[in-house]
Amino acid sequence: MVCRLEDADEVAIAEIPTGKLATKVTTSLARAVSLAGEAAPLAGDGDARVARRRVRAAAKLTRKVVRRAKSRAGRQAIPDPTRTALVELLDGVRGDLKTLAH
Repeated sequence: MVCRLEDADEVAIAEIPTGKLATKVTTSLARAVSLAGEAAPLAGDGDARVARRRVRAAAKLTRKVVRRAKSRAGRQAIPDPTRTALVELLDGVRGDLKTLAH
């Protein structure tokens, strides 16, 4: 899951032209990677409540990125194949995160 978030972050960095949208998308994805990475050791240490919060926060950030990619600014700035690939990847990751959060 963290690997797929990192892949999405790499795609965003490589394919989205620099600007406000790229900064917001890459910042959100980097934070989601960080939160998802923090959740795994916490779950292993028995701190499930904090791990669940981290997973929920990561899911929220992926949803935020998908909304930005589908927005008018996202449709104008991000090429169609890149945007659809990014949205599909993040939808899959978000589904997995939701499953882990419950």
